[in-house]
Amino acid sequence: MVRGRRAVRRGARVLSSVLRLGDGGALAFFKFAKQEDEDLFGPAMPATPFHHIALNVDQETQRAIEQRLAAAGYKEPQTFVLEHGYCRSVYGPTRTG
Repeated sequence: MVRGRRAVRRGARVLSSVLRLGDGGALAFFKFAKQEDEDLFGPAMPATPFHHIALNVDQETQRAIEQRLAAAGYKEPQTFVLEHGYCRSVYGPTRTG
């Protein structure tokens, strides 16, 4: 794997999950076994709701996500809802924020 001119060192262990989207696109997540390998893909991302993904789910699924966040102890400002007028967005924390 390459990012810019840096490559992940040979033998690095990485878990990847690729989710196929209905429009033919894909969403991929990567987690390295060692922090030093993960750091190669820096810089660290600051905690912000502006780095996010948007997925189209039904109301039942969205309510279930909100319930899981609440059950895990998250509350404002770590998680919040925005009514955009054309859609309803649920924002939650990442591992880093």
